[in-house]
Amino acid sequence: MSNWRVIKWAGLFVVAAITCGLGHHFGGNAHIRRKLGQAPLANASCLNCHFVSAKRQDWANSKSHHDSPAGLAITPDGNRLLIALDDRDEIAEASIDSLKILRRVKVPGMPYGLAIDPAGDHLFVTCKHDDLVRVLELRSLREIGSVQVGMGPVAIAFCRTSEGDRLVVANSMSDDISIVGVSPLKELSRLTASREPFAVAATADGTRAFVANRLAGLASVRTVPESELTVVNPATARVVRRDALASAHLSEGVCLVPSRSWSLTPLVKVRNLVPITQVANGWVMSSGLALTDLKSGGTIQIPLDEANDSFSDPSSIVTDPQGHRAYIASGGGDVVSVVDLDRVSEWLSHATSGEKREAIFDLSLSSEYVTKRLRTGRNPRHLAMSSNGNRLFVAEHLNDSVLVIDTARLTPVGRIVLGDGGLTDRFDAANESSRAQPTLFSISSLAGPVIPTGTWTG
Repeated sequence: MSNWRVIKWAGLFVVAAITCGLGHHFGGNAHIRRKLGQAPLANASCLNCHFVSAKRQDWANSKSHHDSPAGLAITPDGNRLLIALDDRDEIAEASIDSLKILRRVKVPGMPYGLAIDPAGDHLFVTCKHDDLVRVLELRSLREIGSVQVGMGPVAIAFCRTSEGDRLVVANSMSDDISIVGVSPLKELSRLTASREPFAVAATADGTRAFVANRLAGLASVRTVPESELTVVNPATARVVRRDALASAHLSEGVCLVPSRSWSLTPLVKVRNLVPITQVANGWVMSSGLALTDLKSGGTIQIPLDEANDSFSDPSSIVTDPQGHRAYIASGGGDVVSVVDLDRVSEWLSHATSGEKREAIFDLSLSSEYVTKRLRTGRNPRHLAMSSNGNRLFVAEHLNDSVLVIDTARLTPVGRIVLGDGGLTDRFDAANESSRAQPTLFSISSLAGPVIPTGTWTG
């Protein structure tokens, strides 16, 4: 090749390179601004977006499904436990005697909340994804009907009223409450709630149902946020009153106390109007419990945390049939707190109005009525109590299991194993060695002495 031809091709190459560089600098950046709505934050090239397969990205890989337990329900005869597996679209049935899974059935739409009629004939299931309540024949676990409700139904309660059997359904995404007639199966009314209604409890006579709203109402940084306990009459399908829970957030459970005119609602106490230096008083948030009088609606908030330790993310709550104890699952603390309600009643009897008003800020107060902290597996989210009060069932969401606790001795007696807690999940080979493997607690590790409040070591 002659020197002239080499020079010509070299010149053309240089001109092309300069043209491409200038085109990318001006035209490419303009193209990125049009696509992103802003200038690129760093040096970008065409290869950042083009000729890239999304299939090779970590987020595009299919995710493993788990046997994570959600809602729990015990049959009226006390022999079987029904478990909602929302990530599997299944309902599992387990024997309470043997702690073995008897069968599983497919229930589409992310089954989450469960309720059983007193006769033990029907199982009512909220399906979050399909916005439905499905009705299953309890003996065969075969679907026999369904009804459309609000968006994202999670909790459900069955109650018998003077106007017939009713279902009260908390619709978490549409911020409302569905009142459903059972025979015939039909939505009778849809009542406005606060933000993200998440738990339901109904009185034995069906005259009242209490709905805990998970999120505080919208507020500015200069005002105190308030959650709400919405009280409805299932018979008339009307809201009776709205009880405000001041500075409360993430209320995910509610229960009624037998033999007492109380409803109990776990909450996260938010302190958005105080300096974040007040660590001894709960810093910017702490766990608490709201006691609401069923008749007057007056509410007193008491702490669940201790001065030097916290038990985060309080969620489900149940009481024993006699109303002596309450059990509260702390999903972020992997613990169930045992509250002596007789001691709470005694404290209320001699506390002044000022002490009641300021109780939530006194973290030393919890030692008077929180008698035990029961260790669980990872992320306990839902609780169920046997009809005789002898067994407490704890849904360990990230363990894929249900822990069984003897309430007389306050010790674990077994576990219903649903899955492996994600131990066999497929990890990216390059990152697998650097990822911490989850730990499954064994019964032997849980069977040691229960640590009393005040000496918790975490």
